[in-house]
Amino acid sequence: MRSNIKFAAALLSGGLSTRMRQDKAQLLINNQSLEQRQIQVLTQTKITKIYNCDNKNIVDRFINQGPLAGIDVLFQQSDFNDFDYCICLPVDMPNITNQVIEQLIDYSANNNQSVACLDSILPLVFPINSTVKNWLDNQLKNETNWSIKAFSRFLNTQFIKINPNYLLNINTPEQWAEYLQNERN
Repeated sequence: MRSNIKFAAALLSGGLSTRMRQDKAQLLINNQSLEQRQIQVLTQTKITKIYNCDNKNIVDRFINQGPLAGIDVLFQQSDFNDFDYCICLPVDMPNITNQVIEQLIDYSANNNQSVACLDSILPLVFPINSTVKNWLDNQLKNETNWSIKAFSRFLNTQFIKINPNYLLNINTPEQWAEYLQNERN
């Protein structure tokens, strides 16, 4: 792997949390919010910049168009193009580890390829370039398919096997209660 490859991260934490009925980023595990936890995980990797796409610090240009809008707005940040790759990590994956993040970004850098996990489209590593920027801009302005799956197809994403326990995604109060119960046991 080239040693001069620069990685950024997008913490996707600006969703509506409709099914959860409260801001998932602020859910607490051992007195630490999911947002703080994900930032801590990301800082334990070779990522040098974390963009918190929370619709407070970084506000989407396209409203209510999901994670793609959160990724798109990164290209509006003055220093984003200084990086080679970005990993998009949802705030609501409490079991993700820095080792999983490292595995994904290493694979991407070693293979010059977008990468995600077999069992979950996110986290997703993608290259930062004008082709990606233009595709996102066009998709969000002119199309109705604003899905991460469409983005991964465009990127020709490779999928690698990661233990699915690390990829747990929390979307409802019931899932959150079950997660907390399992953490206690």
